[in-house]
Amino acid sequence: MNLKEAFRYQNKLQALLDEAQGILDCDSNVTNVANTYLRHKVMAEAEDETILDLPQTEYAQQITDIARFMLYLLEEKGRLFAAIRKAKDALDMDMDSEVSL
Repeated sequence: MNLKEAFRYQNKLQALLDEAQGILDCDSNVTNVANTYLRHKVMAEAEDETILDLPQTEYAQQITDIARFMLYLLEEKGRLFAAIRKAKDALDMDMDSEVSL
């Protein structure tokens, strides 16, 4: 993989991380809501009823998998950064300072 491909891969990893972060930021994906109706307060012989509101999003049941995927992406990004640094160090010129000119 040359540096140009590595930077494209870096951009793709960042796009995937941003998408996963957006999914985790949505409260309806990461919370469960339980409504408890206290019917015994109105009628002593009645039992309380608890209803779980299921999220209407497609990712609600896969949050753990998304978090694991994000950890994988972060590890992959770390390996990519190390490879880019190694490739830049192997150049006979300092690529970062040459680009800034």
